[in-house]
Amino acid sequence: MFSKSAKVPKSPKIKPKTTFWVKVSKFLSTIFLIVSIIFVSGVGMVAWEVNAQSQKLKGGIDLNPLAFISAGLTNAVTGSRTPIKGESEGRTNFLVAGLDPLNGNSDTMIIISYFHKEKKVAAVNIPRDLYMTESATGINKLNAIYTIYRNDKQLDPKSSAEKLVKFIEDEFKVPLHYWATININGLRQMIDQLGGVDVKIDNDFIDYTFPTDGYTGFIKPAPSFKTGVEKMDGTRASIYARSRHADGVEGGDFARSRRSNLVIAAILTKIKTNDIWSNIGNISGYLKVLGDNVQTNMTPEEMISSGQILKDINPQNDYYKGVWQYGNGFLCSFNNGTSYVAYGTEGDCGRFLAGSKNPSKYRTMAQEYVVNMLTEAKFDEIQYQTINLIGNNSPTIVALSKELTNNRMTFNVNNNFRFAGTTNTKASASNNQSKSSATSVQNKVSVYIPDKKVKQIFSELNPKPFQTEYEFVESLPQEIANNKTINSAKDIIIYDAR
Repeated sequence: MFSKSAKVPKSPKIKPKTTFWVKVSKFLSTIFLIVSIIFVSGVGMVAWEVNAQSQKLKGGIDLNPLAFISAGLTNAVTGSRTPIKGESEGRTNFLVAGLDPLNGNSDTMIIISYFHKEKKVAAVNIPRDLYMTESATGINKLNAIYTIYRNDKQLDPKSSAEKLVKFIEDEFKVPLHYWATININGLRQMIDQLGGVDVKIDNDFIDYTFPTDGYTGFIKPAPSFKTGVEKMDGTRASIYARSRHADGVEGGDFARSRRSNLVIAAILTKIKTNDIWSNIGNISGYLKVLGDNVQTNMTPEEMISSGQILKDINPQNDYYKGVWQYGNGFLCSFNNGTSYVAYGTEGDCGRFLAGSKNPSKYRTMAQEYVVNMLTEAKFDEIQYQTINLIGNNSPTIVALSKELTNNRMTFNVNNNFRFAGTTNTKASASNNQSKSSATSVQNKVSVYIPDKKVKQIFSELNPKPFQTEYEFVESLPQEIANNKTINSAKDIIIYDAR
């Protein structure tokens, strides 16, 4: 036993072996995450790249590996960082433009926002065919702005990106702090550099008219995809992300937008779950892919800071993908000899152009979506979920059914009032938050949601997805779990526990 005056010998502290390159590799992994979000989002839908190396984009900051390493050495050692734009206001916005190398059009435009307080990322594609008017382009599609200004030899090359940024800022009433222009070749190279990615396929489809390199014909055999999870290389993933001529639900630009987001999620998951920097020899390869294919107005210091801010983002839980489509309450298909995406609804379509000074309730709805993008993207994440209502003609469940039918969200509602048969009613899509006309009922309903992300979104939504009071449950009563008309492993189940 030691006396009070005796000194207990201290065990020597063993310092972890932290080499310079370990510090650098950790810092580079955070850079790669933010650059990947910017980079991959933009290339999900752009046209086939032809001879990318000879058509390197002009203007902006070149993503040179040496510039990153030079800018990041002090950061890696000291932990200090440069503030990024929008950080003090709580939201940093990026515009990503994916360019068609054949005509220079910005065939992909995505607004990506990071919400600093919530620590969430939300993204939404702006339709390339949006019916618009602008001083230099006249009445045209939105994707023409970049090309028309780029072809003006009196302007600085980066002015084309800045003009596109200014138009979108004015149209949707949000500041765009940073922009990036991207080509498709980099998407393939990045995925191949990662060793491929596991992509979720929601529906079977075949695209018989997917173009070959240079648009000289169609790929044969036609690319086809089966529902499930498939490991894809860069070429396969780019086809999946860009296909838009399949029959059924996977045809069209809006479906292509949704699939591009699935590829984004797959890449971010691969980055987060694999130690991609364990081989230091790969570092220059990853950054070369970015440097050869991306131009941006972000400085290397701002890229590094963004990477540090986003280092803890979980792609599965913290990245929300908004999707605009026809029937969402403010977009419609308009054709006056040329096909456009226009503001409006069926029966009132094409009267209001983006960029015009005329007031429009549809433009206001689009602006509100972008301003409130985190909440809106969360709504979109759970659109088309199947909700099973069970309650033996409970007044509470009957009232909730009416409320869901008039809800802004497009749920598939199965009314199992008597546990017999199933009546499917698809809720109408309206982007205005509608109030239930049903009689207010004080009883709570029980809500069972097997998918963790969907449950998280339900708990975070403000306003709530419906006004009827509810509480979450972790398991189902046996008689409901055994009901053959519902899918308790996938669907949302709401029941009156009385």
